[in-house]
Amino acid sequence: MEPLEGEALERHLEATRPKRMANLEAANRRRRSKAEEALLEALRRLQARGERVTPTALAREAGVHRNTASRWLKRMRS
Repeated sequence: MEPLEGEALERHLEATRPKRMANLEAANRRRRSKAEEALLEALRRLQARGERVTPTALAREAGVHRNTASRWLKRMRS
C-alpha cells in the first residue's frame, strides 16, 4: 500500500477524525482515572503516617506531576 498524499490524505484524515478523537478521549479518561486512584491512595498513606498533605508531598507519593496533584487537591478541598 502506498502512502496517501494530498487530497487523498486530507479525505482520509477527515474521515477518521471521529474515531481518532474517541480513542484519545478514552485514553485520557483511563489516564485520569489511574492518576486519581494513585492520588487517593497517596493521600491515605500520607494521612496514616501523620504527614502534612501538600501538593508536592502528594505528587511525590502518588508518582504524578505536582500540577496534577495540586488541581486534584483543590477539587477535594472545595
